[in-house]
Amino acid sequence: LTDPVAGGVWSSSNTAVATVGSLTGVVSGLGTATATATISYTIGGLCYVTATVTVNPSPLPVSGAATVCAGVTTSFSDASAGGTWSSGNTGVAIIGSGTGIAVGIVGGTTTISYVLPVTGCSATVVLTVNTSPVAISGNHSLCMGLSTPLSDVTPGGTWSSSDPTVATIVSGSGLATGVNNGTSTITYTLPTGCTAITEVTVNPVPGTINGTTNGCIGFTTTLTDATPGGTWSSSATGIATIGSSTGVVNALSAGNTTMTYTLLSTGCYSTMLFTVNPPPAVIIGSSYICAGSSSIYNDASPGGTWSSSNSAIVSIGSSSGVAVGNATGTADITYTLASTTCYRTLAITVTTPPTPVSGSGTVCNSYTTTLSDGTPGGIWSTTAGSGSVSVGSTSGIVTGLSTGTAIVSYTTFACPQVFRVITINPLPAPITGPGSVCAGSTVTLSDITPGGTWSATGATVSSTGVVTGLTVSVPASVTYTLPTGCYQQVPVSVSPVPDTIRGTDTVCPGSFVILTDLTPGGVWSSSDGTVAEAIAMTGQVNGLTAGTVTLSYTLVSGCAATMSFRVLTPLPAWLKVSTSPLDSALCHNTPVTLSTTDSNAGAPTFVWKLFGTIYMGTGPTLTYNPQHGDFITVTMTTHSVCASPAVIAKDVVLNVWPEVGPIVDISCTQADTISYIGEVYTFYSVVTYGGPAPLYQWYINNVAVAGANAPVFTTHIYNDNDTIYCKVTGNSPCDTGSFIGYSNTKVVYGLGFLAVDKVAGTANDLTLFPNPNNGAFVLNGTLGNSTDTEVALEVVDMLGRTVYTGTTTPQSGKLHAEIKLNTEASGNYLLRVHTESGNETFHFVVGK
Repeated sequence: LTDPVAGGVWSSSNTAVATVGSLTGVVSGLGTATATATISYTIGGLCYVTATVTVNPSPLPVSGAATVCAGVTTSFSDASAGGTWSSGNTGVAIIGSGTGIAVGIVGGTTTISYVLPVTGCSATVVLTVNTSPVAISGNHSLCMGLSTPLSDVTPGGTWSSSDPTVATIVSGSGLATGVNNGTSTITYTLPTGCTAITEVTVNPVPGTINGTTNGCIGFTTTLTDATPGGTWSSSATGIATIGSSTGVVNALSAGNTTMTYTLLSTGCYSTMLFTVNPPPAVIIGSSYICAGSSSIYNDASPGGTWSSSNSAIVSIGSSSGVAVGNATGTADITYTLASTTCYRTLAITVTTPPTPVSGSGTVCNSYTTTLSDGTPGGIWSTTAGSGSVSVGSTSGIVTGLSTGTAIVSYTTFACPQVFRVITINPLPAPITGPGSVCAGSTVTLSDITPGGTWSATGATVSSTGVVTGLTVSVPASVTYTLPTGCYQQVPVSVSPVPDTIRGTDTVCPGSFVILTDLTPGGVWSSSDGTVAEAIAMTGQVNGLTAGTVTLSYTLVSGCAATMSFRVLTPLPAWLKVSTSPLDSALCHNTPVTLSTTDSNAGAPTFVWKLFGTIYMGTGPTLTYNPQHGDFITVTMTTHSVCASPAVIAKDVVLNVWPEVGPIVDISCTQADTISYIGEVYTFYSVVTYGGPAPLYQWYINNVAVAGANAPVFTTHIYNDNDTIYCKVTGNSPCDTGSFIGYSNTKVVYGLGFLAVDKVAGTANDLTLFPNPNNGAFVLNGTLGNSTDTEVALEVVDMLGRTVYTGTTTPQSGKLHAEIKLNTEASGNYLLRVHTESGNETFHFVVGK
């Protein structure tokens, strides 16, 4: 209690109920029941003030554990009813206000209070919260018989297992070991009694791996495990591999490896040590044994034994390695190491000895004979002696190569060979002479080798080689045979002769006759083509000069029919036509007379025609008013024997000069569209009625071009839209005065001189210069591609013909190519450039 007046002294009227500090004013309630006391404040011993203090009873002492672990609960209680609980530091511990259940939060101390209602009297207790260990880390799934470490970063604790029959744990290290299937609670306890717990599961391991524990290099074996759901692996795949799902082991190299079978669901596994042993060395010895013979086999690896897969075919000493061929066939011999059972095998073929060779012991050079042997499967070979032969290695067909003797051998594998001596006899020399004969005719064949005899089929042949053709229906051949039986033979074709020639046997020079022959396919000829000419395919015979010839009708076979033919002595006839007045001076509307002069024509007849079809009259003369360009033909038919020619035609073209001036037209080699200034242009004038020697003058823009006085005008000097024409002054003999004609006008639409005319382009930046040119130009520029790949060049003319091909390689994307065409032709061309980034096409003009 306090009083504003200082210097007083405090006192209590009933110290059994309450006491007060005389100087401090601190009141302390006493007793166990509610009571009152008067508290006085006296100044100077006389003056005082008082206050009544009511003292209420406190609750009974709090009961419950005074310590708890963080994260764990503890309960408090008080026998005094009606109070509420609170924590002085809720960061250390909290408590249910009505339940008294406290929860440790973090390590530390806090005051737990129990406060009665109305009076506010309380009972307290100090609660100590101890720190709990952190959560246990490590693998919570174990395999039976295997261990795994568990850990807790909070130091100072010890480990324990709730069920050591399932899992044990070392109290000081935390090493847990699976004992049996099931679960066990693992606890980590600090000295304060605070703990961390976790549950571990112990899984069964797969069953024992079944199968052989060793294998030989190059062989396979299969391992199994009765527990399903696992996968296989090898610790050393360079020694042996194993199929992950099949368990098939493939032995690769000598050594040891651990084979593991792991269950996919738990990771628990079983293992087996697998040993790979090397096989014995390669068996040394032949793969063939002749029946009835023996052969020794060796193996460099010691400690093995020999065996045969079929002793009826091949038997072998188990320790000696001596094999005996007992019967034809194939069997395997095996060498097995006793220490590892690894082995090597070799297939042995037992062959049958050959029988004596059968067949002829002689052969003609270049001809064949066939040898044979009763034992199949052998190989034929030959050894040259004074002569030589070839032999088919499997067929036994012997071919003579050079005369003399040679040896042919037959060998079956592993058996002694048999042989035959072959004598190679020479052939007669080749038959010479014609290879065909006409039916009923003869040819003579010969052979320079003496002592032979002649024979024939389809023909007859004498002892001296004279062959007579018999019939075309039977193939014929002629043979010349020596006493050794060696021969030469040639085919002889017997061809038919054509039928008799039909037709007249005379003709006049300059005339012809047609001869015929009923046999088709022949060709006509004359013995003297200067007297009579025979047209090969038609039978027409033209008389050339007087004389006698032999005409022949010859088939492809060379067989022929002939006729004597005579060309009579000719009477040369000729015809001339003249005009009056002369043709060079014919004028419009002036009559002209055409007259004929002839010789050796007898009493000839004449027919006049205009343009070959319009009848104009008969007789030796014709008079009419001509038109310019009239085409007159006069045909004279002679009436004397062998007049040559019998009919003569003469043509006359009349040039009639009109009384008009020249008509002029001009044309140009270039199109009337666009051009490049500087391109060469060539103009041509076409003049009608200009006279024999007209005068020319060319104009550009109505200004005469000096020296341009010819029918053809060539220039490259002009500008945009220049007009060009030609003036012609005629000199026709029928002119009444001097006439002048002007041509049409050509307009040149120039575009100016450009270095290049691109027809088609890409991202490339290329130029062609100069254009036009004389066939030599340069291609410059930059390519759009990033790499310096080869560029292909091709020049074609306007008909699509290639006149130049070449290649060039850019440097850092820059292209410079000098091109010179191998052509003398002026005109328009296309340059095609093929690049990685696209193709370019340029048009240019060559002017020579």
